[in-house]
Amino acid sequence: MKKTTRARQHSWRGDRVMGFSRQTTTRHFQLVNEGGRIQVEASAAKDTRTRDQIRQQLKHISAMFPAGNFDAPMLIHG
Repeated sequence: MKKTTRARQHSWRGDRVMGFSRQTTTRHFQLVNEGGRIQVEASAAKDTRTRDQIRQQLKHISAMFPAGNFDAPMLIHG
């Protein structure tokens, strides 16, 4: 399936803002009573580079969100 220009731009922005490639990760989005949860994993178990990039990003946004800073998702999704 061919990606639209909008989908390609969204992927490009996501990779830049998150600091890891969406192509090398598996993401699960879940709604829970407290709000939501995102689970992100490197698709390949031996891909330690992507694993480390994910950990860095999640540590970063876990500090941003409680402070009310939602700039990262806005940069990706507009």
